[in-house]
Amino acid sequence: MPRTTPRLPSGRSPSKSPRAMPSPKRPERGPSPTTTSVRPSRSSATSTGWRITPPPPRTSPRWPSPNWPAWQCRIAISAAGGIPVIIATIAQRIESPSIQRVGCSAIQNLSCNEDNEVAIAEAGGISAIISGMDLYLDNVKLQHKACAALRNLAASNNDNRTRICRDGGISSIVNAMRQHDDQKHVQEVACSALGNLCLQNEDNRVAIVSAGAVPRIMLALMTHTEVAGVQEKGCRALYNLSVSPENVKAIREEEPETVLWDAASKFPNECGDWSRRLLEKL
Repeated sequence: MPRTTPRLPSGRSPSKSPRAMPSPKRPERGPSPTTTSVRPSRSSATSTGWRITPPPPRTSPRWPSPNWPAWQCRIAISAAGGIPVIIATIAQRIESPSIQRVGCSAIQNLSCNEDNEVAIAEAGGISAIISGMDLYLDNVKLQHKACAALRNLAASNNDNRTRICRDGGISSIVNAMRQHDDQKHVQEVACSALGNLCLQNEDNRVAIVSAGAVPRIMLALMTHTEVAGVQEKGCRALYNLSVSPENVKAIREEEPETVLWDAASKFPNECGDWSRRLLEKL
C-alpha cells in the first residue's frame, strides 16, 4: 500500500511548513534589576514544534490575526507603515485630547521594541507626545499614557533620551507629577521615565535636578507609601540621579533617609537594593 504523506492541522505537509519569523530584540521595560524575559530563538522554536505563521497579504481580512503575540503585532504594524500614520494623526488632531491619549497609548505599546523606538523618534513621535502633554496638563489619563510612552522610548536608546530632554520632555514629566501628585499611576510611570532618562546620560541627570524633579519624587514617595510601584520607581530614580556627584547634595537636602528606610522595610524586594545603595552615598 503506498504511504501517504502526513498532513499538519493547517493542511500543509511537513516539507512546506511556514518559515518561523526571527524573534525581535526586546529591551527591558522595568526597573527591576533581577527580572528578565527570554523568548525562544528560531532554533528552539523549530526543534520543539512551535511555529509562527508569517503574516498574510495586507488585503486579507485576517491581517493582523487576533491570535498573534503582541511583539509580532508591533513588528507587523511598523512594517506596514503604521508608525508615521499614528504620529501624523496625533500632530494633525491636536485639538482632540482623546486622540492625543490613544495615540500616546499606541506609541507606548509600539515602543516595546528597539527598532520601533528609533522609528518613532525619527517620525517626530517624541515632540508630538510632549506637545499633547503641555496642552492638556489637566488630563490625567493623557499624562499617564504620555509619561509611559516617554519611559519606553528612553528605555534603551540614548539618542532618544537626549532628544526627550532637548524637546522639553523632562519639564513636561515634572509638570505632570506636580499637577497630579495624588494619582499613583501618574507618579509611578513619571518616576520610571525619569529613572530611564538618567541612564548613561550626564546632561540629563543635571537637567532633571534643575527641573525640580527631586522634590517631586520625594513627595511621591511620602504620599504613596503603600504603593510598591511608586516606592520602587522613586527609589530607583533617586539612585540613578545620584550617579552624578553634584546631584547627591540636592538629594541630601531633601533628607530622604527616613523615607528610604521605610520603603526598604515595607518592600524589601522592590526597594531594598536601591535604598541601600543610595544611603551609602548620602
